[in-house]
Amino acid sequence: MREEKHVAIDKYLAENFPGCNIEQKYDFDCRAQTFKVHVADGTLLLKVADEFVEDNVTPEILRMFNLWGLAEMLGKEKKLGVLVSQYGLELFRRG
Repeated sequence: MREEKHVAIDKYLAENFPGCNIEQKYDFDCRAQTFKVHVADGTLLLKVADEFVEDNVTPEILRMFNLWGLAEMLGKEKKLGVLVSQYGLELFRRG
């Protein structure tokens, strides 16, 4: 079930960043799926917490992304990453 949601998140990113290359991996320390979105002028970093994915159905995940302006924030924050959790969007230092 979680995999289907990750596919939907991948598709959301591809639609919002046309022509990008998306790489996924799991961050065991943060308990989050990591999406590296490679765009022409750099790499965007998104982490989606397991709790958020597990607690929401796919349409609700995508609705919250749109409500919170995830794509816009991710596109602006090339030097920081964005973490999605039950509490909304949070910027974090990439390292």
